[in-house]
Amino acid sequence: MTPRREGLHTVAWGSGRPVVFLHGLGGSTHIWDGVRSLSDDAYRGMAVDLLGFGRSPKPADESYDVQCHLRHLVTVIPAGSVVVGHSAGALLALALAAQHPRFVRGLVLCSLPAYPDAATARREVARLGLLARMTVRGTPTARAICWLMCHTRWIGMLAAPLVTRLPSAVARDSVRHTYASYDRTLRHVVVEHRATADLARVDIPVVVVHGRDDDVVPLRYVQAAVSPGVTVRVVEGDHLVPLHNPEACAAALGDILVQSNPV
Repeated sequence: MTPRREGLHTVAWGSGRPVVFLHGLGGSTHIWDGVRSLSDDAYRGMAVDLLGFGRSPKPADESYDVQCHLRHLVTVIPAGSVVVGHSAGALLALALAAQHPRFVRGLVLCSLPAYPDAATARREVARLGLLARMTVRGTPTARAICWLMCHTRWIGMLAAPLVTRLPSAVARDSVRHTYASYDRTLRHVVVEHRATADLARVDIPVVVVHGRDDDVVPLRYVQAAVSPGVTVRVVEGDHLVPLHNPEACAAALGDILVQSNPV
């Protein structure tokens, strides 16, 4: 695997047709390690750390809205890619296909945050815990906590694998963001951006992979949002489908590679 050093951090592997992987909020390239191990000989893969996350730059003055993220993504994504996204990354993959169709030949959308409106998104995010509730409401306490975490990141990176059930690499990278990148991406991408309009605009093969026990985005929102022709696969797992059911993501990717194969 070869990391890309300038601009967005990317990790590339394999050969053949291009497949790009976009992580979700607080994630990194490592969220895709299990999926990659199941299918990395079938394509030319590239996992990307979104702007403000993982090892990518974290400029404080960026808006971190959909247009901001897309502006940076189009600098690294090959034209004609199959794009696989998780959560916020699924929203960005879908927006990329809708707004820059030459870059995307097919989509796999894992745990798509298909909330019907911003109020519902805020309510569902707030249910996840005190810090999530404070962050989605933009309280000063959330900002202070995140500021403290950012300035003691090395401690968080050491502690995260010990206090979570996540794989070590995923846990360490979960603290590699700033308040600006996390808060603005949460508000402008997850809360304010609607998937339904983008789903109606795309005319390429799309598979949505959603965990039956997803308590971040309940399945009913996805079922109500999908357009005719979009395949929804309800699989075992929670919101972290790429981690807990990588086989389902790899199977969906294999099908999209067949469906989107250029004639």
